[in-house]
Amino acid sequence: MAEYMLLLRGGERPGGDDGEVSPAEMQAHVAPYRTWLDDLMRRGQLRHANRLGDAGAKLLHRNGSGAGVVVLDGPYTESKDIVGGYYLVAAADDAEAVAIASGCPHLANGGSVEIRRVAG
Repeated sequence: MAEYMLLLRGGERPGGDDGEVSPAEMQAHVAPYRTWLDDLMRRGQLRHANRLGDAGAKLLHRNGSGAGVVVLDGPYTESKDIVGGYYLVAAADDAEAVAIASGCPHLANGGSVEIRRVAG
């Protein structure tokens, strides 16, 4: 089996812009993810998963003259492009990876899932 990284981009967070969320709202938001992950674990396909933090992100690149590296706070992209978490899953092929990602609850929350095969 090959490994695939599922990168979660954008999507709505519980509590909206103010971040205020009740325990019941959070539970309702998380429940579909737990069900989906439990199924992947039961099938032995979930390798690792984690949410990425919002604070402390840095973006590094070489400046125009090629002399040195510029470090910026960020990433400063559109919110729909920000990677908020990932899942590392095992799948027989690209089609199965797409099938796994298609069941991700993040899609129902307005987000997108990028699928990348892990080289090696």
